[in-house]
Amino acid sequence: MKLFILVLLALSLRLSAQDPIEDKSGFSLGLVISPELSYRSYSLTTKGKEHDYLVNYGLPWRDSLESSKFSPSIGLAVLYNINKKVLIESGVYYANKGYKIDHMFITTQSGTTIREAKITYNYKYVDIPFKVNFNIIDKKVKLFLSGGVIANILINLNTRLEEEGWPAQENSSRDFSSPFNVSLVAGVGIDYDISNKIVLRLQPQYQRFITSADNSPSTDFLKEYLYSYSVNFGVFYKL
Repeated sequence: MKLFILVLLALSLRLSAQDPIEDKSGFSLGLVISPELSYRSYSLTTKGKEHDYLVNYGLPWRDSLESSKFSPSIGLAVLYNINKKVLIESGVYYANKGYKIDHMFITTQSGTTIREAKITYNYKYVDIPFKVNFNIIDKKVKLFLSGGVIANILINLNTRLEEEGWPAQENSSRDFSSPFNVSLVAGVGIDYDISNKIVLRLQPQYQRFITSADNSPSTDFLKEYLYSYSVNFGVFYKL
């Protein structure tokens, strides 16, 4: 959140001092692939002694089991150059966010361990970003700041259980997942003009949900927020 605010502040300061619009406006289309490391955080909406066990034991126990997961996202991006310094960016991406449990054990009612297992929680979204990019350095190699919001439209929540010696089992459900979320995104990137028409992009960025990914009525006092770190690799064509 602090990074996002700093990016927007830097953008607003530079926008207020920029030169008049130049004859360099236009659209660009791009293909972007993003290796993404995602995880989740929790927030209690109410506090009290009834939640002491959850805070002191339940959530630390989950944190000890769960970890971030890696998955790529891919999509099409659209850039519009307002002028030499400022670009508006949107597009459509497929993203697989979530987290995982790498090591857990299946036990009998008597407590005897019979096999090892792991679980992966896959939150599959269509992401539609709206970002403002501002060029700090505008030469053949461009350095830019980026910030904005993303509409996260849920396609499916898929839970994959892999037990030792058994076929993997998958369960798909949207019952208690928010069908629509909003996240903030901020980053810094480099564009390299390899020709008058073709641009290569490298852009690390951070994305965090500001709405809860879980709407389960049994845990309405506990909100789950997904977040991710990614690196965008893109190829853009200037129209």
